[in-house]
Amino acid sequence: MTTDSKMPSDATNETAAQNPSEDLKLSIEGRQNKSVSAQEIEALLLELKQTWHQTIPVSQFMQVTPMSYDGNRFTVSAPMAPNINLHQTMFAGSIYTLMTLTGWGMLWLQQQIAGVEGNIVLADANIRYNAPITEAPIVTVIWPEAITLAPLATGGKIKVKLEVQLHCADKLCATFSGLYFSLA
Repeated sequence: MTTDSKMPSDATNETAAQNPSEDLKLSIEGRQNKSVSAQEIEALLLELKQTWHQTIPVSQFMQVTPMSYDGNRFTVSAPMAPNINLHQTMFAGSIYTLMTLTGWGMLWLQQQIAGVEGNIVLADANIRYNAPITEAPIVTVIWPEAITLAPLATGGKIKVKLEVQLHCADKLCATFSGLYFSLA
């Protein structure tokens, strides 16, 4: 995945929550282009938010919120107020947590849609802070096409490297690379 300095356009990536009348065709190995309704996507995003808030208390304090998912792209945000530092910008720890959860959430969503289970852990990560975040960030991750979840269906494990970008005011402010494992 290449790093762009501009925020990806959402004009061609309407979300289930924004356009609930449309069904999404998601193509994940192991499924034959299963149709997933916008309502099902909305329910998954709510379940993910509840999972984060119940199992990772800091995510609730930070008000981390899944915004959209289209089968390929997942977007998350959090408001500035609970994540602010003494410089009136977003706290580096909040940025790291937000980006970690975005990658974890993408893998969780892919597993839910594929109908497979696995315990997801972050094994390794790197972050680069490019610019201060001065307003609510938009964090995005795109699923790599070459990844298959099939081993999880037979009790195996997978690993996936995800590249996460954080944009603020149409500027790339942070990049995160995380290596996630999921074990059936």
